[in-house]
Amino acid sequence: MAKEVKSVQVGGTKKLVMDVVKTIFVVFMFLFYMMPFILVIINSLKRKVNIVKNPLMLIDDKGVQLVNYVKAFTEMDFGAAFFNSILITGVSVFLILLCSSMTAYLFVRTNWLACRYGDSRMIFSACWSNSSSFGLISWKNCISFS
Repeated sequence: MAKEVKSVQVGGTKKLVMDVVKTIFVVFMFLFYMMPFILVIINSLKRKVNIVKNPLMLIDDKGVQLVNYVKAFTEMDFGAAFFNSILITGVSVFLILLCSSMTAYLFVRTNWLACRYGDSRMIFSACWSNSSSFGLISWKNCISFS
């Protein structure tokens, strides 16, 4: 005779309620942080008069307006500016990856004194820059150097 195995429910009602509350909180925070981006998209589809008059209105009085996009591409030369941004970003990322990988290779493969204790200096500089940028210079912000 085989024994029947009872299924055990993990969590229960309290866990379910907490999961729902966490999900609602995360959705609320997402909408809160995304609201400026949503307003930019909404206002880009309206005329300048209606943006100033009522920035929270969803649709322009005369419907969806694409005038701002036409102006951005013709008068402001948006295409060239976007290409320049992509070019600068791409070159910067490539150079950062190149320099970082060569430095990492040096730290891992050589036995210099600077390489053995370089990690503690990097941790120190990271902690110093992070704490000093907020005006909080404290060793409690750093991890142990041992």
